[in-house]
Order: sequence, then structure tokens, then C-alpha cells
Amino acid sequence: MVQNYKFSRYRENLRELFYIKKIVRYRKLSRYWEFYIISLSKPQ
Repeated sequence: MVQNYKFSRYRENLRELFYIKKIVRYRKLSRYWEFYIISLSKPQ
């Protein structure tokens, strides 16, 4: 029972970690796109 509980907690932590990684990657990407769009909209 205790083992099972530990395992489920472990899986939850993994999921959270994965989710956080996804968010971080998405934010980096959006920042990159922002920069790209700004550089495009600037007159040469």
C-alpha cells in the first residue's frame, strides 16, 4: 500500500515535471517568435 502510494506520487511528479518542461519550451518559443516578428516589422 505504501509502495503504491509512493509510486503514484512519483508518477505525479514526473507528469508535473514534463508539464513544466513543456511550458518552459513553449515560452522560449514564443519569445523567439516575438523577436522574429519584431525584427520583421522593423523597416530595413
